[in-house]
Amino acid sequence: MEDIYQEFPVGKGETRLLVLEDSAPTTNSRTSFQGRFQIARLGDHVPAFTAISYAWANPSPASTDACHIQIRSDNDDTKTASLPLSDTLTHLFTSLLRTHQPITLWIDALCINQTNNLEKGIQVDQMNQVYSRASQVLVWLGPPTPSSPAAFRFMHSKRGIPWPDGWDVLPKDQLSGIDGVFQLLDGPWFRRVWVVQEVTLSSNVVVASGDDRVDFSDFEACVYAIWSFYEGIVDCDEDDEALLGLWSITRLLLLRDEYRRNGGVTWERLLQAASQRLASDSRDKVFAFKGLAVGGRPLPETDYGPDASAERVYTDTAVALLCHGERLDLLALAGKARNGDSSLPSWVPDHRKFTWNEPFVLADGMRWDAGGPFESSPAVDSRGGLQLPVRLIDRVSKVCLVFKSWDVLHQQAVMREVVALRSSFRRQLSEREWLDLLATSLTFGLDIDDQPADEREYRQHFDDWYYWLMSSTTQENLSRIKHNKFHRTIGPRIDNWNVFLSKQGYFGIGPPDVAVGDTLFVIPGCRLPVVLRPAPGTWYSIWDSADMSLVSWCFLHGIMDGEATSKRELSILCLR
Repeated sequence: MEDIYQEFPVGKGETRLLVLEDSAPTTNSRTSFQGRFQIARLGDHVPAFTAISYAWANPSPASTDACHIQIRSDNDDTKTASLPLSDTLTHLFTSLLRTHQPITLWIDALCINQTNNLEKGIQVDQMNQVYSRASQVLVWLGPPTPSSPAAFRFMHSKRGIPWPDGWDVLPKDQLSGIDGVFQLLDGPWFRRVWVVQEVTLSSNVVVASGDDRVDFSDFEACVYAIWSFYEGIVDCDEDDEALLGLWSITRLLLLRDEYRRNGGVTWERLLQAASQRLASDSRDKVFAFKGLAVGGRPLPETDYGPDASAERVYTDTAVALLCHGERLDLLALAGKARNGDSSLPSWVPDHRKFTWNEPFVLADGMRWDAGGPFESSPAVDSRGGLQLPVRLIDRVSKVCLVFKSWDVLHQQAVMREVVALRSSFRRQLSEREWLDLLATSLTFGLDIDDQPADEREYRQHFDDWYYWLMSSTTQENLSRIKHNKFHRTIGPRIDNWNVFLSKQGYFGIGPPDVAVGDTLFVIPGCRLPVVLRPAPGTWYSIWDSADMSLVSWCFLHGIMDGEATSKRELSILCLR
């Protein structure tokens, strides 16, 4: 295997292309494929090729049943090297060769020598050029499933219908096949980290399953239709793989749109997406986004060597973003609540931890700016602590039960506690004014589509939801409210989070890790407030600087628009 890669060496600005030529049955009834490598410079005159976007699956080279591709030597046609194929690539090659014509491909598993870490790092850094220069990017979802042919027929039937105007006038019976498209979303491709870059950088993307093909723009319109018409289409559990795929692909489409509008996406937004996606190598949660990110900050080299651990890559990335820029939003992705039992410092996000929590979606939608303008860059001390300026807000004094929108009786108990906080709020409010505050704050002011909610409309949805909740007697009553917009919005926003109150009566929402005695701060350059507590083994006075641990970002009513930036003095803390 190594010999064939040595015969076709590649350097910076070069890559291997695979010319897939033929297939033939073998003695064990499996298929063997034939092909050859060619070297291409990633310049203006690169040969036409198709770049494959797919979900990795490990080949089984030790198995006699594994399919292989025989790569011919340029020096001797009788000499070949055998490379094992995963089932995913076996199905792909079988489909591509039905035309009986050679096809030139770029596939990372074969065109990069995966055993050479130096080459791998160089080639991975060039993947943005590969996918942007490809004649076509083929999204390979895998072999056909029982429902996939009908799903592709549905997408073809809606070809060219503009979103959203053309879809809004479609009769309901013309949406009857869209549930098959939803079922396509349960595949592993939709959750993979690399696919964000692969489909964003190309203007010619085709989605394929078996022998079916559809243009990505037609697939995209169907995804948006599923999202918008969700209630009438989908009836599944919240952990259904297709529903998780829907969340993943809609987030990918938003990043793709942002890249096309702005020519790049901020590192903070990309790393927020990293925690929602899967990677066979955890370091790819950073490396996979290098081709999309804006900004010239000194990110770590793409290094797959044994010394470049995921912890090191994540820490070096955090230092580059926090200490060499003019925004500190990355801190909202860190903290003990999000990182769990990670060995990383509390100020370094651990992208291996899966979460749908999206602080920047909220901050963008509501234009939050709790910390106000950036003032000075943090610095890392000799013990790995992050020293930075902060403004003290208050301390947590009361914490309510955790939200569980799916549990009727538990949610009743939660809302009784939340409603009772009115007497301790920092301003005197009538019952109606307090419910107005809750109707807005419990969804962070956004609707189900992450847009600023119509306050009058959502107050009516809140009233209906609140009356239903407090009058319900059994869990079975949940079915009566599942189409209520407030109910549908509150779950993704604050399920498994708590309402809390500070000593001075600030109303807040944060993860269940927030505890009585925790301290609330804003940080210049960070749009979201943060919850801190003394680092293990240290003592903290509210008037003294100290070593602190970051718990999480939080919502604080009356602070999110920068109200505290001109009234609070700066002090210096060190995050451990």
